[in-house]
Amino acid sequence: MKKSTKTVVAVLLVLVILLINFSTIVKATGADLTRTTGSLTITKYEKGATGHEGENTPLQGVRFAIYKVADGETSTTAPSGNPLRQETTNSSGQAAFSNLELGRYLVVETAVPENVTERIANFLVDIPQTGTNGTSLEYDVNVYPKNNTAYGSITLIKEGQSGEKLQGVVFELLKKNGANWETYNGGATVTATTNANGQITAEGLPVGTYGFVEKSLGTNDGYILDNKTIYQFTVALQQDNTTLVTPSTITVTNPKPTIQKVITAVTRDTNDTNTVTDGITSLDIGDVVTYKITTDVPRTIAEMNTYKITDTMDSSLTYLATNFTIQGVTAGGEKTTLTKDTDYTVTAQDHQFEVTFTNANLASYTKLETSYDAKLNSSADMTATGNKNTVQLDYSNAVKTNYKSETNEVSNKTAGPVETKVYSGGFKIEKRENSNTGTLITTPAKFKIASTRANAEAKTFIKDATGTEIVLTTVNGRVEYKGLSYGKYYLVEVEAPTYTEDNETKYYNLLNKPVEINVDVDSYDTETNIVINRKPTILPLTGSYGSVLLISLGVALILAGVIIVKKNKNK
Repeated sequence: MKKSTKTVVAVLLVLVILLINFSTIVKATGADLTRTTGSLTITKYEKGATGHEGENTPLQGVRFAIYKVADGETSTTAPSGNPLRQETTNSSGQAAFSNLELGRYLVVETAVPENVTERIANFLVDIPQTGTNGTSLEYDVNVYPKNNTAYGSITLIKEGQSGEKLQGVVFELLKKNGANWETYNGGATVTATTNANGQITAEGLPVGTYGFVEKSLGTNDGYILDNKTIYQFTVALQQDNTTLVTPSTITVTNPKPTIQKVITAVTRDTNDTNTVTDGITSLDIGDVVTYKITTDVPRTIAEMNTYKITDTMDSSLTYLATNFTIQGVTAGGEKTTLTKDTDYTVTAQDHQFEVTFTNANLASYTKLETSYDAKLNSSADMTATGNKNTVQLDYSNAVKTNYKSETNEVSNKTAGPVETKVYSGGFKIEKRENSNTGTLITTPAKFKIASTRANAEAKTFIKDATGTEIVLTTVNGRVEYKGLSYGKYYLVEVEAPTYTEDNETKYYNLLNKPVEINVDVDSYDTETNIVINRKPTILPLTGSYGSVLLISLGVALILAGVIIVKKNKNK
């Protein structure tokens, strides 16, 4: 019984061993040994970069080459000659090599995107490979190498020419591909419209040459759209090949031309001897005013269709072409006189002129200064309205063509108009008898004008623009004079008015001192100067009835005295 038990146990042990060996054989022979080809799929990720779901971010654009090498090869040096095949990772980061003959392959990373800071080393892979359980063969091999990457960012600041921040300006981000510029949107986060601080930020930029170009100015009216200039910057690797260097900001300035106009001088008429002046505020008729117009020259001037000045004067101002000049002013302040009919043309009339510029000739200047003269004529306004001169600058609101050499739709904008005024004054007088409310003296009186009291007393009187001494003659008790600069004047009556009495023409008393007259902005329009004359007192005339009576009375008194004396003697 014991012997049979031992035999049974021995048989059972043999069966267990056979069963184990059979199972091992089945597993070992369970792998597919009939396949003659396999595949290699490389899935490429950015090291340390994760996508929206926290997974590794696929890296597109990595090119791999594979070489068939001997099964026992251990060297990872790429052999000479062409690789067996090449594939580039797609948007999922995958490069797939299918229908590969079984054996050993050398994998070489031959090209990477510009944001990759370091390539992976060459590596060997066998097809098929032993499965993870050690009992199977994997004919479709997957590998997951990673690359270190780096990205740049930049902030664009948009300003007007005076430093004001411009909101709502739209830019396009470009990337250079060889000699060409292409719209870039490959993974970059770009705010295409400037914010309240005038800023746009672009992030996630791999190595390369980029540029911003304007597309729209939004509601920033009056500025000039420049969609031809590309504001270029470069994202590049530093020498350590691990980090990127890029400018932190780019400041882009938009031109918005302005225009100013001032009076720089007044030239008095040489025939006019009036010495009263208040500087350049007011003038005599015949005086010449020198104006200076200053305009900004946009940096885009050579690419603009229109840039012209139009100056329009009141009929009281006559344009003089003799001293017309235009100077270009550089950023350093140097001035160059422009040449008529080369750098500009002028179309002029008596009270207006227009200057059209040759825009391509102005690119070296930042400002233009236009100087010219105009004369105040006899139509001068004597009121607070003044004598106006108005100028404006018309210019294109965009450059002619964009960076693609496509024609822009361009209209014109206007800077200004800017108005300057010159003034002239005058006065009115009335001749009245005895008081300010007395009877109007309708017979003529004559006056002359002196510029100072001393001149009045010396009988030195002013002359008009023709060189003729001014003589004012009242008509129906009134007279006025126009075209004087502001200040004090002195009227001297050189001939008194007359009146008739007892069928005789007699003169009022001639004024014995000058009358001070103030000429200002209101003196002609709202004020009247009253000049009073009085009749002379009556003096007895020699041989008149009154004198005879007095003489007779005197003689009678003498005779009476003589008679009285004689009577006293007789007694």
